[in-house]
Amino acid sequence: MEQINELAKFVTESRGKKISLIDFESRDSKDNYRKIAERIGNGNITTESEISQVIEVAEGSPGFRMFKSRFKEKLLNNVLLFDIKGEDRTPYHKAIMQCWRNVYCIKVLSILGMINSAKGLAKSTYKKAIEFELYEVAFTCARELRRFGSYSGSEDKFNRYNQEAKESARLNYAENMAFACLESLYVKVANTNFYKKELIGLAKEKLEEVTKIHEQSKTYLIGLFYYRVKVIYEELREDYAAALVTWGQFENYIQGYKHFEYAIRIAEIAVQEFYCYMCLGDYVSAQKCSEKCELYYKRFSGNWYLYKEYYFLLAMHNKKYTQATSTVQQIIAVPSFKFTQANRQEKWKLFEAYNYIMQRAVHEVDIDQNKAFNLAKFLNETPIYNKDKGGFNISVLIVQIMIFLLDKRFKELSEKFEALKRYSSRNFQKDTEYKSRIFVKMIIMADKCAYDYDKTSKATSKFYADLKKEPYRHSNSYEGLEIVPYAHLWEVVLDCLK
Repeated sequence: MEQINELAKFVTESRGKKISLIDFESRDSKDNYRKIAERIGNGNITTESEISQVIEVAEGSPGFRMFKSRFKEKLLNNVLLFDIKGEDRTPYHKAIMQCWRNVYCIKVLSILGMINSAKGLAKSTYKKAIEFELYEVAFTCARELRRFGSYSGSEDKFNRYNQEAKESARLNYAENMAFACLESLYVKVANTNFYKKELIGLAKEKLEEVTKIHEQSKTYLIGLFYYRVKVIYEELREDYAAALVTWGQFENYIQGYKHFEYAIRIAEIAVQEFYCYMCLGDYVSAQKCSEKCELYYKRFSGNWYLYKEYYFLLAMHNKKYTQATSTVQQIIAVPSFKFTQANRQEKWKLFEAYNYIMQRAVHEVDIDQNKAFNLAKFLNETPIYNKDKGGFNISVLIVQIMIFLLDKRFKELSEKFEALKRYSSRNFQKDTEYKSRIFVKMIIMADKCAYDYDKTSKATSKFYADLKKEPYRHSNSYEGLEIVPYAHLWEVVLDCLK
């Protein structure tokens, strides 16, 4: 009751001080803060100049800077009042938000001299943090309780919480080191055109490091980071069968953490197993994984788009063009799609173009769809990739070439091949994805053979055999992404030359 009395007195005395919030219930037409927040949330405002026009204050002026400052403060105050107990949140995420909110309150109460309330909240928060293995929170609470024990002259409490603070700090440090192992691989992969061979050595080194950490300190997060590092190493080695075994081991591991974020981890396993089966060309097993993805992933979320990307590529590589078409149409028709990142929108427009090419090649394009695809419009809608010489530019060029081939526009085709030669010599490096280089060489050779079927077929036969022999390697980079197997695409090229 002592804590309740202390808190009630504080809240009562502070009730006259109004917190600056954005009032979404207000219908005041002059409330620019609510108006701007709603329009940004709906995707109708994306720039500061648009904010300036709505509030009728010059961008960059003192008045505009003051509005931005107050707007941010109101937004942060609204975040502090965020409902952490939503039905769509996992117990683990609820615990994280509740514990960190409590840490903030512990600090505030302590600063204000409300030691009894701070101490009681620190005890309950420490217990929750230990339950969900939130060791950074646990360390903070134990440290505060240690301080309170020292102030009260209780040597027992000081020693107890000092020991708990040390153990929490040790586990938190171990988790940080394990996470650093994983992130050191993430940063390399993000800055590399594709999973290069030289990364295998680094991945092996980090796997050895995180394995030692995992053996010495058993926590949920360390286990999570260990399995992720292990899978990255196996995928770098293109051992997707081993990666599938590891994901199976991870699924067994999280059985002991069903009260954490079980559904999220099962969804992660499903999409990653889907990826492995896609790389192995196992369409049937990948289809089974897709059922889990549909069940666990929230529609229109970032991971849902990732899963759909894998699903589309799987369909294209297995010549399931009807399924590929329905997937593209599903994505493009999503109302919120136009508000997603620009590179995601352009990637799916590129997917749509390649799907159209293959549909035409196998004579599965109806008249309406044929009229709907406009090459000039497509090029206009992919400005990022048209400027990206090391990325999707090669894919955009190939779209143009394939359309010209299908339309028998050989004069325009020759002009485009000149641009492709210049691009090839200027931008492709030794470490560029092998199959991309080979395909570029083949389409240049077709031009040299004056698009004669027999000459082109004979001149490129060795390269064609190489394309068929090379296994599929999924790339996170745009240049190495094989949207349609190059061997399939080359068959279309030859058909156009008959």
